[in-house]
Amino acid sequence: MTARVIAITGPAGSGKTAEVLARYRAALSERIPQSTLWLSPTWRAAAAVRDRLMDGALAGCLSPAVMTFDQFAEAVLEASPEPVRPLSRLAKRQLVRLLLDEQLAAGRIRHFLPIARTGGLVDQVCELFSELKRQDVWPDRFRRACQSRGMAEKDAELLAVYAAYQQVLNEHHLYDAEGRFWSARRLLSEGQRRPFERLRLVVVDGFADFTPPQHEILQILAGWVERLLLTLPLEAEPRRTDLFSKPLRTLEELRRRHPGLIEEDVPRPAKPAWPAMAHLEASLFADPRQARPARATTGLEILAASRQLGEIERIGSRVKRLLTTGSEQTGGRPARPCEVAVVFRSVAEVDLLVREVFGKLGIPVAVESSPSLDRSTALAALAGLITLDVEDWPFRRLLAVLSNNYFQPNWPEWQDGLAAVAAERAVRRLQIPRGRQRLLAELRRQAERPTAGHEAPSGHAEERARQAQLALALFARLQEALDRLPRRATLGQWADAWRQLADETGLVLTIEQDEPPADENPQAGPRSRVATTASDRAAWATFEDALRANDKLSKLLGRSPPEPERAEALAALLDLLHSVGVREGLEESGRVRVLSAASARALRIPYLFFAGLAEKSFPPPDRQDRLYSEAEYRGLIDAGLPLVARTERNREEMLLFYEVMTRASRHIWFSYPALDEAAQPLSASPYLEEVELACGRGRIPRTEAPTLSPIPQHDDPVTAAEFRVKAVSTALEGNASLLAGLVHREPSPGLAESLLAGLAVVEARQDRKQFGPTEGMLDGAAARREIAARFGLERIFAATELEQYASCPYQFFLDRVLGLEPLEDLDLSLDYRARGRLVHRGLADFHERVNQHAGGPTSPAALDEEDYRRLLGETFQRLSEHPGRTPLDAAFHEVDLRLWARWADDYRRQHAAYDQQFQDGSVPLRPTWFEVSFGHSRSLAGSLSTDRALELSTPGGVIRIAGRIDRIDTGAVAGQTVFNILDYKTGTSTRFSREAVAEGTALQLPLYALATQQLLLADEEAVPWQAGYWYLAENGFKARQALKMYECRDQRLQPRPEWESTRETVLATVASRVEQMRAARFPVFSADADCTRFCPFQTICRINHVRSLEKTWPPVPDKA
Repeated sequence: MTARVIAITGPAGSGKTAEVLARYRAALSERIPQSTLWLSPTWRAAAAVRDRLMDGALAGCLSPAVMTFDQFAEAVLEASPEPVRPLSRLAKRQLVRLLLDEQLAAGRIRHFLPIARTGGLVDQVCELFSELKRQDVWPDRFRRACQSRGMAEKDAELLAVYAAYQQVLNEHHLYDAEGRFWSARRLLSEGQRRPFERLRLVVVDGFADFTPPQHEILQILAGWVERLLLTLPLEAEPRRTDLFSKPLRTLEELRRRHPGLIEEDVPRPAKPAWPAMAHLEASLFADPRQARPARATTGLEILAASRQLGEIERIGSRVKRLLTTGSEQTGGRPARPCEVAVVFRSVAEVDLLVREVFGKLGIPVAVESSPSLDRSTALAALAGLITLDVEDWPFRRLLAVLSNNYFQPNWPEWQDGLAAVAAERAVRRLQIPRGRQRLLAELRRQAERPTAGHEAPSGHAEERARQAQLALALFARLQEALDRLPRRATLGQWADAWRQLADETGLVLTIEQDEPPADENPQAGPRSRVATTASDRAAWATFEDALRANDKLSKLLGRSPPEPERAEALAALLDLLHSVGVREGLEESGRVRVLSAASARALRIPYLFFAGLAEKSFPPPDRQDRLYSEAEYRGLIDAGLPLVARTERNREEMLLFYEVMTRASRHIWFSYPALDEAAQPLSASPYLEEVELACGRGRIPRTEAPTLSPIPQHDDPVTAAEFRVKAVSTALEGNASLLAGLVHREPSPGLAESLLAGLAVVEARQDRKQFGPTEGMLDGAAARREIAARFGLERIFAATELEQYASCPYQFFLDRVLGLEPLEDLDLSLDYRARGRLVHRGLADFHERVNQHAGGPTSPAALDEEDYRRLLGETFQRLSEHPGRTPLDAAFHEVDLRLWARWADDYRRQHAAYDQQFQDGSVPLRPTWFEVSFGHSRSLAGSLSTDRALELSTPGGVIRIAGRIDRIDTGAVAGQTVFNILDYKTGTSTRFSREAVAEGTALQLPLYALATQQLLLADEEAVPWQAGYWYLAENGFKARQALKMYECRDQRLQPRPEWESTRETVLATVASRVEQMRAARFPVFSADADCTRFCPFQTICRINHVRSLEKTWPPVPDKA
């Protein structure tokens, strides 16, 4: 018996599906079991058909037999007595990976050798095999085509893998997604009809073409059913051959395969329900010379937004209004979520943004996507742990593990997260690029023998030791957990081992527990449990299944599963994360659907948002990562392979656009981002240009929002966040009604108060005359009392502290008051402070050796060359004894040593010039004391040092000063002891001036002179002669820039007038700065225009905003 094969053609919206639905209902109403079959292209299309079956006179049907073509083939295979088994997409990928590895091991991979072990090659090979099998191209046919055009090395390698792949499937009775049609075709051609023996009617709806195996299956079905109905999107007299080239070819193939084919045309309705869409459907992609403008464009709209995010936000706002209040399009009633769909060419690039935006708007949404496993933060945390182990604990990887919220081990050493904080600080401080053993050894050293530099505040070393102890205990447990991982194992065994590691480190607990237990206080520790989603759990299950599937595949093939070692297992893990998608259970009922164009092409959608219509999105550009170039594809096509060329792909994209557009039944919005992230204009898709051309330029209403402003441009905010932004925006424009309403009807406790406080802060920051509480001026009574107590009369101020406060009060506040420590990153730049410490230590050591050699204070210039070099060498040897903890430290230390040696070579010349300036006294000035401290403990400094502080009497009380002097030279003039104060500089010149003293940025030299006179050399009644900087990288001591304090007149030493003035200025400046500190004045101000370049607090400082307001500190009084 040969069926009546009927091809029902008609354009979109003509009623083809309604026509075959009526015939299908009639057949179902005859109540002959298993006599009907409806084939749809997708499961969504099948579900829509089942829903529509109930729209007519059919009262009910238990088994309408509506399914996809794939499901039909699967049903045939399941009913076969042969033991055929499906090969999943993942198993297919693993099999291709296995075959590629075998070819590589055998030395038969040359062309693809550079990328032979990459997951990208595996994916491309799988894609090629799928394309070949869809077109019924077997390995032999592929070989003949390659040979006919000349077998290339690339062809031979792909052919070998393809032949081996298909051989494995045949030998083990396996079939892949494309091969299911091959197997079903063979079984049907051999006479199997189960489970469709009673079929009388077959309807095939929603297709534009069929693969060769599908065509043959339809031929076989036509041999035993009574009727075979097929629908195709076609016009009665095709005017748009490019648009309908695919269904036209399909119709020709049906005519060839079914000689008695009956063709029925369903014309467009004479009076369409939606004239605008009817005009657009009939005119899109037509000859522009025959185009006529649409009489009406009701229901059509174009949205031009700013950026991709702005486009999705605008769509979300429209959807929210449709669902809540309705619109003209809904007749004033709210739309149901199932009536709304948002369609992109591809959802993969936007799924995260859509979920985020629609989630904030409270829109129930079902997003069609299979995000790759690397989207799972839980699996990313696991990969971080494994990578940490394989790469031997690299610096940044270790920090990433410590700061990951999923890393929350249930160990006593965890200390509720406090150990992670301590460990991060210790790791940043140690700056060890990588090396677990080196890191643990250094932590043991710091934990067992805490030391502190001589400038460290009290308790600082003990705190670092405590941090090292916490870090050491935590890292020891982590080391134990990682060491328990096997050295080699199958991927299935690795799945078990990684699961155990995840369990021990808290990942599994975090995944399985959505909320903290009722008795757990989330605020108890520095971090609380993260709230995971079902997607994390689904990703973890998919991941474990994927690993175990490899062992199952090996068992299926009768092979021993490979046992990769740790690094190889990590590579397999990362490959899985990037290539395997998560199939989430997608419940679309009661939700707005976000679909790809391919999934939407056979649906009916009342309210359709056709989104992402930018120039390079629809149609998408040609891919550059294909195994064959376009020219090579043309060669294979010319050799007889039915592959799809670029021209035909463009035509398919046109048809896809047409089919999606015509799915709308009431209203359609075409949207695209008109601006990119840099506010540069973007062009719309050429297909959207065709839409406008079909209806007439300017005829379709267009809503433009080419602005990057976060302020809603519409008057009806749809979220609480939008309402707040709009309320503040309108209030700033002078209309405070929305803001007043927000405050009056506060949606959540404290929100209005916080909002008003925020506005107050913004207003305060705009004050151009004075600094306020938002800029470091602490006005709270409690804060002022705390500051006054901390900087009270008992406080000893370091000279460097005073200079820091004068340079930037806010930096002083962050550093000295709050005690903030900038997070140190692994830095390959030189540590100039470390260089300075080395130079100071080296010069002090060298001078002490010189003085010991000469028996008293002596200038290095007085030594002969041999002694000078010898003593320098001894100092150099001592400086070389502690090169640093890491190779990087040692390298930088070596750089600094070489620089010090170069400076030391010139130091003798510099000193000779210095000595020449001070030969007139009865006893020339000579280097005497080095690294002398006052106001600090003497245990870490020279014998002249004292723990007594310099005391300055001020109207506000005595201010005590501490400091450390690089060098004091002593001599005699007119029989009285005099001294010079020298401060070494390794950088550029820092000019000393009275202006700098008045500002407070150059207080060290005069304060050190006063301390030496009043404390250190008081017993000798010594007086200060000069104080200045010694520039090691330049010409040494610069007398013209020095502070000259005493002079000899008439054989008597008298203070210079400028010194008297400087002393008064120093006293007034110190008193003023200390008074400002005690008053809690820490304004954001620095006179250094380049202050943010090296400031460790640059990321939390608002100096640029303050400078834009032209405020100064101390305030400049208004002129009378």
